[in-house]
Amino acid sequence: MSASSILLFGGQSSERLVSVASAQYVADCLPRSQGWFWRPDGRLTVVNRDALLAHEKPFQRTFEPQNGHTYPSLEAALDAEKQHNTPRPVFIALHGGTGENGTVQAMFEARGLPFTASGAEASQQAFSKQSAKDLMRQAGIRVAPALTVPAGDTQTGRQVLDEMLARYNCVVMKPNADGSSHGLFIVGNQNQKENALSWLETHSDKSCLVEAFVKGREMTTGVVDLPSGLRSLPSSEVIMADGRVFDYEGKYLGEGSTEVTPADISPDLAEKLGRLACQAHEILGCWGYSRTDFLVDENGPVFIETNTLPGLTSASFIPQQLEAAAIPMVDFFQHQLALAFQRYERV
Repeated sequence: MSASSILLFGGQSSERLVSVASAQYVADCLPRSQGWFWRPDGRLTVVNRDALLAHEKPFQRTFEPQNGHTYPSLEAALDAEKQHNTPRPVFIALHGGTGENGTVQAMFEARGLPFTASGAEASQQAFSKQSAKDLMRQAGIRVAPALTVPAGDTQTGRQVLDEMLARYNCVVMKPNADGSSHGLFIVGNQNQKENALSWLETHSDKSCLVEAFVKGREMTTGVVDLPSGLRSLPSSEVIMADGRVFDYEGKYLGEGSTEVTPADISPDLAEKLGRLACQAHEILGCWGYSRTDFLVDENGPVFIETNTLPGLTSASFIPQQLEAAAIPMVDFFQHQLALAFQRYERV
């Protein structure tokens, strides 16, 4: 049986292990998909679906395909796919880095190939947390005050941290254009500030965002394009143990965090989060699905960021929220592939 779709996963970002776990879940729901593993060195290997599903502990162990045709690059694989009379839709299960910042999406758009989720422009805007916050602020959506630190500029980083701490007593520092699973710091004292600056020095390729700490409940709300139109999903709440942040270990290894879906919130707050998540999706020009994170304080929701390629592992928020909304995962994945073709046919 020939593959009717392609599943692209892996990549070079710090979240490539998460991408493998997402790919396993998607592959389980799309049995006629062909795996494309984008290696850390840039090559791309066609992988057997069974080999992907058999990989254990994906959040901790690197996936190493044993065989399969290998292309020198993703671009070469896309060029080969373009030769087909009817190119197969590609489900993008990448996370972070060039997989989520619009770079990969631009490769598809340049070749007129069908792919899932948001396009290059929306991906680029959402991936820059500061750009997304600026767009939300202009639309009247609450955001936390923030300043950016240019990549490789530790001196400015110290000045920005000092300035923000003088104003707000406690701040959050995180990469401006990357996932927040790595490099997330809550800074409220000298020792925490030095730890954050030490990270800046060893990650000189990353610009950072320093924003006022918002004390409130952590919520995240998915949005999906369905045949009936755009719809928000039931929100989830993240409850952290004292002294913990929602980093890689908290998100994917379950250390120090509890996730509640649907969140135990009032109907009014649920409606507001859903409305704001749909608004963010549309402001950024997202396509297919997205997930927006909020902090909710005594004055209501504060926009944090929108993810254009949120996790799709068996334990991720979008699958949790789809289940809470009684939307079958297989239906969701199939409709995403249909949307990929819908956009392809418009080009």
